[in-house]
Amino acid sequence: MKILLVTTNQFGYLVDYHRYYTYLKKQGHNVTYICIDYKREKIEGNNPDVIYIPKIKNKAKKHYTFMKAVVDAEKKHNFDRIMIHVFPLVSLLSLFIKKEKIYLDVRTVSIHIKPFKRNFFDFLIKIASNVYPNTSSINDMAAKKIGIRNYKLLPLGGAYFGNQQNGTPDNDKYRHIFESGDYIIVYVGTLHKRRVIECVQGFHNYMIKHPGT
Repeated sequence: MKILLVTTNQFGYLVDYHRYYTYLKKQGHNVTYICIDYKREKIEGNNPDVIYIPKIKNKAKKHYTFMKAVVDAEKKHNFDRIMIHVFPLVSLLSLFIKKEKIYLDVRTVSIHIKPFKRNFFDFLIKIASNVYPNTSSINDMAAKKIGIRNYKLLPLGGAYFGNQQNGTPDNDKYRHIFESGDYIIVYVGTLHKRRVIECVQGFHNYMIKHPGT
């Protein structure tokens, strides 16, 4: 199957889509990956599957260039499935690509500091979810917050280390951490505007109040 993964995040810097890519490749699918080049260190720099779109400061031109690259790739390869990490103007792609082959993927609600921009971004996502018949959400709370009615759950997930009989390289590499007996907190995702330290402090306060739990 020919699959296109689309995200504005540079390849390797959004863990969800990097895992999707590696998993689908292992399953034998022909996977193409379109992203924006933010001039960060390239993960798998010579990977021919990755199409980098130059970063443009002008937002209107940036969105136009990015969407044009998606449309051009579809015309060239005629993908069986196109999975898109939602971005503000994603609904416009339905004018050029069959809606039925697009899978809209919601990984987060807006975290912009200004309420107006948060609400506007979430509103655009809600519109997009009504445009595309195939929509997924990372959890029910995000879908409810945005107002998405018809969707499928697609949790973050991750590598599984619990099966002692599973002799995978990942299992062998990290087993010593998970068998240490210490408290392990694993955060998978961006640190940008997430205030992760507050979660750590909250967990620390909980353990002080409830020792032995």
